[in-house]
Parts: sequence; structure tokens; C-alpha cells
Amino acid sequence: MSAPLPALIPAPERYVPLAGTFELDSKTVIVATGDAKPVGDRLREFLRPATGFELPVTGIPKNRAIELRIENQDVSLGAEGYRLVSTPEGITITAPKPAGLFYGVQSLRQLLPTQIFDKKKDTGLHWTAPACQIIDKPSFGWRGMHLDVSRHFYDVKFIKEYIDWLAVHKMNTFHWHLVDDGGWRIEIKKYPKLTQIGAWREKQKAEWSYSGLIFPGKDSGKDLEGGFYTQDQVREIVKYAADRYITVVPEIEMPGHSTETLASYPELMCSPAKDVLDAYIKRTGNDYPSMVCAGKESTVEFFQNVLTEILQLFPSKFIHIGGDECPKDLWAVCPDCQARMQKEGLKNEEELQSYFIHRMDSWLANKGRRLLGWDEILEGGLAPGATVMSWRGIAGGIAAAKAGHDVVMSPTSHCYFDYPYTSISTEVVYGYDPIPGELTEEQGKHVLGAQANIWTEWISSPEEVETMMFPRAAALAEAVWTPFQRKDWADFSERLKTHYDRLDRLGIAYYVTAPTPISDVILLGDAAGVEFNKPDVPNSLVRYTIDGSEPTANSPAYSGAIRLSKPGVVRAATFRANGTKSATISVPVMLLNANDEPKVNGVIRRVIQGKFDKCPEPAAFASASARNVTEVSVTDLAGKDEFAVMYEGFVRIPEDGVYTFSLGSDDGSKMWLGDSIAIDNDGPHGYVEKRLRLQLKKGDYPFRVVMFEIDGAENLRLFAEGPGLTKSLIPASMLWSKE
Repeated sequence: MSAPLPALIPAPERYVPLAGTFELDSKTVIVATGDAKPVGDRLREFLRPATGFELPVTGIPKNRAIELRIENQDVSLGAEGYRLVSTPEGITITAPKPAGLFYGVQSLRQLLPTQIFDKKKDTGLHWTAPACQIIDKPSFGWRGMHLDVSRHFYDVKFIKEYIDWLAVHKMNTFHWHLVDDGGWRIEIKKYPKLTQIGAWREKQKAEWSYSGLIFPGKDSGKDLEGGFYTQDQVREIVKYAADRYITVVPEIEMPGHSTETLASYPELMCSPAKDVLDAYIKRTGNDYPSMVCAGKESTVEFFQNVLTEILQLFPSKFIHIGGDECPKDLWAVCPDCQARMQKEGLKNEEELQSYFIHRMDSWLANKGRRLLGWDEILEGGLAPGATVMSWRGIAGGIAAAKAGHDVVMSPTSHCYFDYPYTSISTEVVYGYDPIPGELTEEQGKHVLGAQANIWTEWISSPEEVETMMFPRAAALAEAVWTPFQRKDWADFSERLKTHYDRLDRLGIAYYVTAPTPISDVILLGDAAGVEFNKPDVPNSLVRYTIDGSEPTANSPAYSGAIRLSKPGVVRAATFRANGTKSATISVPVMLLNANDEPKVNGVIRRVIQGKFDKCPEPAAFASASARNVTEVSVTDLAGKDEFAVMYEGFVRIPEDGVYTFSLGSDDGSKMWLGDSIAIDNDGPHGYVEKRLRLQLKKGDYPFRVVMFEIDGAENLRLFAEGPGLTKSLIPASMLWSKE
């Protein structure tokens, strides 16, 4: 950076401090005319609530004004760049296009005291901004956030708030995932059953499961969840976003993820033999399959009719058609699909999907729009005008860009914000570079930018969306705006401390990092005791308990090493000034001695059947048959539901050192060392990984792992890392049991 930055996020391309400050007061006016006038109106809306000042928008230049001006001379700023000059005499923002002015306005908001984001008037403040010059433009033209409203529905008020948060961070694309197996969320007048039936599903026994998606209809009298947006509401949201220079890109999933579509219009289903279809339905637990028939012409006509109404509502250049995770087993036994393949000379079902996508691509191109789809649309051959959204890593994006197709990068490794922070931290997001190193400079031009996705299978409330979104969305905003070579994680972290105050004032329930212990487990007698690093959120405290209870705002505040005289557990959480808190962590203080009895390679596994919502106690496995295994895994139980499994034995530590164990599971799991719980990953959830780091001496230590499965996917992984051992699934050489 040219000079130390104020807390601007995303960081501008160039910042130069000048002498003095500008003070906003009751006499300040906003000067804006022509195409700059709408941005001036937005600026007035942004500044009035907290200041209480009138801030009239006028065309008459005045002293000590904020002037917004369109200037086309500097083509280097592009369509979204701007210049901001702040002096004691006034502030001027210029840009070639209104969008650039709007982004300059966002920088001005962040130059002012953080109280400017309050929704009520603040008194007694001096509304000052430092004198400076900013020259700025984005690195990428696609800077987006996605929200899945199918698995869980969010109302219009929340969608507008979501858009406001994108605007603050200079993001310009809202990817609205409106259609999926969880429900159809947009009114289509030609097909009213899509919202009469497809928008309402029976409440499930768990928060989410792909098994048991039942759509009995709004008036069925059943216990339902769901909702949809009317076309008038959609128009309102699209305009609201456009006023903030955000494009809304709708996603209408096809040909997969279509359970809700077939529940509404079952005639779009494949027509295999009845026993085949019945077996498929029984296996999935749903009333209908998740893929439409790609062979019927009526299916193509249906989606073209749907898209006709979509195009009337959304002026976006891109229309997202999904195209991901489409099972093709019914297509292989469907007479209509096989007839279509024969007629079109298609060799396999992958080419049938490609044919279907080509039809949609051609239709959209004739309407002046471009098709966008997840990277599965590469399979079977990519449609000529299609743009790929690369999510399964970066390989799909690389392949598409090398073939001359535009790409939006959104890999699970950095951009899936439904993943826990323990898997994708804010720092990991910040470090993302959307242009893969495998691309040449020319190929890299096909990378339009990047976006993050919030899938809501396990996110059922607005507050949970906010927590999964921030502060990671702030990190992504800088990753796609600020030149990669100018990014600095330490500097961003420092600016984020001020930005947290803005998020507080915006009412965002952002993620608060749980206390970070110096060591995840303390062995009894360790002179260091239980210690925690300083919280990363300003004005927050670590509070703890030593009796196993949940920390509260009245628990002791951490001030130094905590020492116990007997085995136990220290539980701690970070508390913000407003009383909200982080997740609670547990640091076991355990008595753990190595065991030198003779042993055989492998550990003992026991499996029991039953409906569990948490890990059963080890005693529950007493009567289960035992067998020796050399891996901690449930791959042999794939497809099974409602069971629990326990592994018991010794972990062999080959030499003294610091070791890290990571336990990942879907659903819950726990790991014991000796008699103490060392990793608690319990409860119903998708795949979540938690870790444990501790100092161990050479020897064999007793351990136990318990995991349970409700339904859906099942997964269990135990990783080890230590001296001479990079993180990998725990090897058989470390697993032992008594002879």
C-alpha cells in the first residue's frame, strides 16, 4: 500500500493521505446531477439516519459539499472504478460510470466514524473523514454471493438486508438459488402448481435430509414448511438490487434436483417399468425422483416456458440453469430417454444431459441471454455459449477457460460458506486467487471472477446465514477487488477489528471465533496450565468454567493460566460486549499414561443399530460382536442408516513430540483419550471435522472413537499428524489392541 490504510474493506488500489480532515455537518449538501443523481440520492439515504442531517441533493456547487460527478476521461478506471478526493474544503468522487460513483460512496461511508452505519441518530459526534486521495477499481467483474432459498426459505426483508451487505462490500452479483429439491420458490403463472405444491414440504424429523422430501400441497393439512416469492416481490427485489448496482442472477435447477418439480407436475418424470420406478422411490424415501425426463419434448417445453417468465423478471445477462449432481440411472431405463438418444445419435446418458443443456443454451442465446451452469455441464460436451461455475475444485474452471469459455470460480476449498470455519477459515478465504496458476495470461481473461455460496441444508435461520457469511464475505470481497499482490492478511486482520464494529451496527450476527487454547489438551501436572490466545474481536472477553457447566456472561473472565489439581475440563467461550458469544470449547485436563502391555495390530470395532441423535455411551456397545480392524472408517457401511459404531484400542506414538488428531464425521462423533473426551464432534450434522493438538511421549495410549448415523450420507475419518507424519488418515501402524 502507498500509506497505512484506514479501515477500508476491500482495500483500495491506491490510498494517499493528505493533511487535515473533512467534517460533515448540518450545512453539508450533496452535489449530483444527471446520471450521478441516483447515486447522490443513495448517499443521502445512507448518511441521514445516523447524522440526522438533511443533506439535500442539489445541482448547485457549494463549499464544503460532497460532489459526485461522472467523468469519462480516465478509461483506466473501467466501468466500476472511481477517484475520491477528501480535503477540509469538501469531498469529490468522480467515475466514468454511476457504478464507480456508488463504490466511491461505500469508501466514503467507511472513512467516516463507524457510527455512520447506525440506523438511529447519534448525537455528540463529529462526523469527520480523513483528507486523502483514493484511486480504485476492482480486479474482477464478477464479485458475488449466492444464497440457497430452496432448502430453507428467507423472506423479502432478509433478502434486501443481504443485498445491503453486499453493497457495503462493493460486491456486484447476487446469485439467487430459487429452485432445488427442497422447494420451488418463485411464482410461475403458467404453472401454478409449482408454488401450490412444490413450495411446501412436510417438516422432516431432522433439520434436513434428502430422504423423505414429501410435497403434499399447501392445503393438505400436514405440518409444512416453505414459502415462495410472488412475481411482484421478485421485481421489487431486482430493482432494490439494481439501485445498489447489484445484478441478481436467478438459478432454475434442471435437469436434476427436481423432486419439487415432479411433485408439482409428475408428467415430466421418466417412464421406466413400474417395478424399477417403485424400487427407486423406495430407495430414496421420496415421492418422486430428483431428475426430470430429458427425453420428452414436453420437458424442454416446460423449462422454456418457465424461463420465458424468468426473463421477464430478471434483466441479467446470465441465467443459471444448475445442471449439477443429476442422477442418470432412470434415464438408462427410460424409453423416452433411450429413444431421444437413438434419434440424436447420443452414445450415453452424459451426452443426453449435454444435449438437454445445448437446447437451453441455444434457446437463451436466441433471447439475448447467456447460460450459466455448475461444472457438471462440461460432461458430455459443453454448449457453445455456456459459462461454467466451477465448484468441484478448480479443474472444471481450468478446462473451460482453456477451451475459450468464460468461468466463475467458486471452489468448495475456499468458497463454500456453509462449511464450518474450522474447515474454511476467514484467512483461507482471504488468500484465494480466482485465477489458477495453470492458465496463461490470455486464458486467465476468461475468469470473470469468483463468488461464495451459502447452501442452507443445515442453515435454517437468518442469524445462521449471517454467522456463516461474516466475516468471510468481507475477506472474499477483498480477494476479488484488491489486486492479489497488494493483499496482506495481517493488515486485513487489523482493519477487520474496526469493521466488526460496522457489522455490529448493521445488526449482523457475525461469527465469533471460539477461544484458541495454546494446547487442545493439558496433561495433569503440566506446568503451563490451560492458556488462551487473545480474542480477535475487539471488546470481547474469554470466560470459563471448571465444573463442566456452560460458560455464561457471569463466569470468571480469563486473565492467565488456569491450573487444575485433578482431572477435569476447562470450558470457555468468547463473549462480545453485547452479550452474544462464540461456540464453547472444552480443554480436557487429563491423566494419561502410556500402556506397555503386549498388543496386536488393529483396534476393536463394534456396531449397534438404533435411532440416535447423539453418540451413545460406550456401555451401549457391551453386547455387540467385536472384530479387529486396521482402519477407522465406515466405508463398508455405506448406504446404511440408524447405527452407531465404536472403535477401541491404543494409539501408538512412535516418538516424543506434538501430535494433532482430526476427527471428521457425518453425523456426530467423539474421541476419548484414556477416560477423558478429547474431541467432541457430537450431534446431527453434515461432515464436520474437529481437531486436537497435544504433546505426547513415545508409547501406547488408550483411545476410543464413537460415531452415529441418522440417515443420508455417512462418513468417519480419523487423521493423525506429528513428527515425520504429515496429516493423513491414521495409519494401521498406529492402531493396536490388547492380545
